[in-house]
Amino acid sequence: MAYSIHDILKVHLINPSKENASFLKEELWNFEKEVSSVDLTIKFVDKITLPEGFIYLKYDLAYKDGIFYFLKDGILEFPIKDIAKSHILVRAEKNIIKWHPLFVIEKVLSLKAIEKGYSLFHCAGLEEKDGVNLYLALGASGKTGFAIQKLFEGAKFLGEEYILVKEDTAYAYPRGMNIHRFMGEDYEKLKSFPTLKKDIYKEILFLKILEFLTFICPFKILKRLIKRSAEGKRFIRTNIRKFLPEAKILEKGRIKKIHIFFKGKSKPVFCNWDKERFMNFILWNNHIEKRGAIGLYLDAFWAYGDEYSKKTRQYFEELLIKERKIIEEILKCVSF
Repeated sequence: MAYSIHDILKVHLINPSKENASFLKEELWNFEKEVSSVDLTIKFVDKITLPEGFIYLKYDLAYKDGIFYFLKDGILEFPIKDIAKSHILVRAEKNIIKWHPLFVIEKVLSLKAIEKGYSLFHCAGLEEKDGVNLYLALGASGKTGFAIQKLFEGAKFLGEEYILVKEDTAYAYPRGMNIHRFMGEDYEKLKSFPTLKKDIYKEILFLKILEFLTFICPFKILKRLIKRSAEGKRFIRTNIRKFLPEAKILEKGRIKKIHIFFKGKSKPVFCNWDKERFMNFILWNNHIEKRGAIGLYLDAFWAYGDEYSKKTRQYFEELLIKERKIIEEILKCVSF
């Protein structure tokens, strides 16, 4: 299995489990193709044995000689020492949780994009009547629901979580999306979609059962745990071609305007900021997504301070400077 994401990152999967192969095919369906060269190889193996003399940087991260060993839900071996090289070989156990390989692909993509003059924006991208608009917001601010509403209105789709941007052009990244009950009116509308109806009603039934168990449970601690589970942000994973197959995917388009919004009480609140504040928000909103959970691992790695740590930290710092310049060029080309 191979994927080429706008020729920025070419990925080859070797011997993935059926679950991992199916999941990645659903997530990266728009990029599946044969490739003549590879930037990232993920090789799935039956078992990975930790090397003698490893240390724990975090409770779920082992380390030795420039190699990370992620230990949660199976072992994934990532050579952080090779992060700046033209090819990275990652190994993962076949029973690894399906999210981890996608996590690796997207983190590497965000870095290789900067190397090649792009920035991976944390935003939704849609082509509307006035052209391509990018909608940036912090996590959990309603980008998915906002994008779905625009699709109902006839917009073309580039993505609702990440978009690759270079100068005045946006490049589609239509990976999977999370549908959950906190989407309000949009969630109610999605009940009518045949591909989602069954999953949504199963989710509603599950929550009703949890509510009933909370009501009848006589033990306070157990009642609290059940209630917490019921209040959690559970979601249904799907993609645009599944629940809205008539939606049109725009592979790339010239950007008309970049918008920033925050979640308001009843509707999004759009920002009218100066260029410097706008640029800083884009940079750090992207940076938050790039680091994500990996940020804690990197901080521990850099504190460890061996030769690989120093080189890797320098690489990340240089990319951050380069991305600021990329965003400066983007804002010269488009309205905001």
